[in-house]
Amino acid sequence: MAAVEHSLASSEQTVDRADETYGLTERDMALMHAMAVDVLERGNRAARDLDAAAGAYNQAAALYGTASVEFDYSADAYETAAAKYREVTITLIAAAASDLFLRGVCGRSVSTRKYRETLRAQGVNLEGKDIDHIIPRSRGGPDMPWNYNPLDASINRSLQANGMWWKLMNYPLETMNALAKYASYLLMC
Repeated sequence: MAAVEHSLASSEQTVDRADETYGLTERDMALMHAMAVDVLERGNRAARDLDAAAGAYNQAAALYGTASVEFDYSADAYETAAAKYREVTITLIAAAASDLFLRGVCGRSVSTRKYRETLRAQGVNLEGKDIDHIIPRSRGGPDMPWNYNPLDASINRSLQANGMWWKLMNYPLETMNALAKYASYLLMC
């Protein structure tokens, strides 16, 4: 019982320190919420554009032998939509990765050690793997499950050499989509 009380007191002190550190007013939080809603709306529009372009791309690919011009147009439209989607998703991820927002307003984080324990409990084999921070901690990336990516240790080290922007521009769109969904959830804490 004493351990639980100590843990609760420690958590309350951490929240108090976050409030002191950031000094957020209700107006600040309302502004951040409005910005989050705007980013979410742009993300939804970009996702719809990407879905429409992907549908046209897939349809044109099936008819490629007789419709190479349409295929080229659809391929260009898909690439443009994918690039826009990545840009908006990166903005969304950056907003959700803000220490100010997540720790100051939402007050949540999960250590890398705890994340590893959770994965192991789910039966995930982490031998030879690093837990990569998609947005590095050195750049303000939070200790949050959506910001973790279990990677082969050698791959993780090669990605670090290329930098965060390169990683985000080269992750598969499915990974970016999953990150965007989770970041959207976090922004609405």
